[in-house]
Amino acid sequence: MWLFTPHGGFLSVVTHKDNYETVIVRARDADHLRKSFVDIAGNIEPEIKQIPGADYAYRLEMPRWAFAQWIARYANSMTHTNFKDASSEQGHSPEYINALHDVWATMADIQDPPPYS
Repeated sequence: MWLFTPHGGFLSVVTHKDNYETVIVRARDADHLRKSFVDIAGNIEPEIKQIPGADYAYRLEMPRWAFAQWIARYANSMTHTNFKDASSEQGHSPEYINALHDVWATMADIQDPPPYS
């Protein structure tokens, strides 16, 4: 599952191949994990592993139930009405914001009829 959040950033979440009860949350930027999950353990720095050369260089493992609680908590606290604007307000890099626009444009290509038509 891919997730984009204004506060944290871009995350990819998969089931641990050896343990269904564990998910691996992956990112291309360690700060996206840090910003997303620092509060999971009461403001304790999450244990982020770096795997140079991997498709996602930064990862953390967590119980599936904890991830589900995090998703629910995020969904219940969401207040933004425009995702890209909210992401810009969080101080993400211009490169990241441009990438968000690219994702939006790419996914707009599959909409029929196209956006704003």
